[in-house]
Amino acid sequence: MKINLHSKKIEHAAQRIPVLAGENTFVSFLALLIVAILISLAVFYQYVLLVSSASTQLQPSQTAFQEQQFSKVLEDFDTQAVKFREVDFKQYPNIFLSSEELTEE
Repeated sequence: MKINLHSKKIEHAAQRIPVLAGENTFVSFLALLIVAILISLAVFYQYVLLVSSASTQLQPSQTAFQEQQFSKVLEDFDTQAVKFREVDFKQYPNIFLSSEELTEE
C-alpha cells in the first residue's frame, strides 16, 4: 500500500482554511466554542473529579489546647501593646531645622 502525498494539494487546502473560516463565521465560532468546551471539560475532569474521587483517608487530628503557648502569645501581645503606647510619647527632633534654631527652642 503506497501512500502518495501531494504537497501542493495539502498546501492549497491549508491556505483555504482561513478563507473558509472567514466566509462561515458562525460555523467557525461554533467549532471553536466546542473545542474550548472540550478542553475546559478535560481540565475540570483532571483537577476536580479525579481528585475528589481519589480515596484519601484523612487522619483525625488530635488537637489540644496548649496553655503555655497561649500564655506566651498573650505576653507577646502585651509587650507589643506597651511598645505601641510608648511611641505616642516619644519626642522626635525636627530634622528640617538648623542646629541654631534647635538651641533657641
